[in-house]
This record gives sequence, structure tokens and C-alpha cells, in this order.
Amino acid sequence: MEVNVEHKFSALHTAVFKRKEMIDAIMAVFQCEHDKAKRLLSVLINGGSIHGPVGWCAENGLNSQRAECTIAGKLHEECQEAIALFTEQFPDHKAKSKEVFPNKSLRQQNIAPIHFELERLENECIVPIEQTAQTEGWQIGSLIFDGGLPINRIEVLLRRNQLRATRGRAQSCRIVPVDSPLDSPASPLQLSVNAAS
Repeated sequence: MEVNVEHKFSALHTAVFKRKEMIDAIMAVFQCEHDKAKRLLSVLINGGSIHGPVGWCAENGLNSQRAECTIAGKLHEECQEAIALFTEQFPDHKAKSKEVFPNKSLRQQNIAPIHFELERLENECIVPIEQTAQTEGWQIGSLIFDGGLPINRIEVLLRRNQLRATRGRAQSCRIVPVDSPLDSPASPLQLSVNAAS
């Protein structure tokens, strides 16, 4: 089943693609600071609530009735509906959630499938990056869902030798990576070495 997110979940779409606009609207509704409004987005997207004794409003000393008939209230409703829809679409993830988190609340079990699917999609991106890097002889220093930071083996050796050469003296080094995988000239790396006490 394909869902037009922008049409069916307009407030959620705004929260994701026009984040600043949504944060400003939440600040206006609740007369709260930016950080609190920003936190509400995370709370709602992860299945939390505005209302109730442990809801976002209670946690922040705010009146939850202000959410009625506002974009914040609509976002709350849409997040709950989207989580339920997603859980229905991925029954295997739902079963895994119950197995992995048997003592968690139903809300926490319902949100976990989204994280399982995001992890699966992330791995679809990461594995080919990692395999390509290994084939090319690159070590990955940092790997995230949309790319990685390769470390050139020669550069690593240069850094190690430079550190050994300082033998505790305070020194600032400038190392230019050799054999950079990028077409553009590599920018020098700054390495600061402090004196040993």
C-alpha cells in the first residue's frame, strides 16, 4: 500500500520537510522555548504524547489543552496514525519487536518496527559502501547511512610516524594525504601534538 505522505500526513510532512516552520508553530501554540518545541517533534515522532501525566506538556509544565485544534494537535494525531499504519505494513518487524522487547509497553513495541526498518534501509546503503572501500583498499574511519569517511593507509602511517617522531615534544604538524580518492586536491589535515608531562 502506497501512501501520499504529504496529503495524508500534512503536519508530519511539515515537521520533517519544513522543520523550522513546525518548530515556530509549536513555540507559538505553547509559548515555549525553541529547545522544548524541538523536543516535542522527537517525542511525537517516536510515539509519545502531548497529553497525560507523563506527556510532553506535563513534563514541561505546559497546558496540553492549548494543542486542541492546532498544528501541534494535528501532528500528535498524525504521528499516532502513521505509527499504527507502519506497524500494520511490517508485521515481521512487529513480531521482532515483541520478541526483542517483551517487557516494553505497547507504544514502545509499536515504535520499534520503524527503527528496525530504518536500520534495514541504512544497512542497504552502508554494506555496498563498506564493500567497495575494502575492495579499493581503503579503511573506513566513519560510516553513516549516506556515506563514509575513508582513511588512506599511507596517511595513517604518516600520522603514526609523525607522532612517534615528536617523542613528547609539543609540535603542530601539517600532513597532506597522499593518494586521495577525491578528484579535487586534498585539503591538509591539521594534527596537534601536545607535550608529554
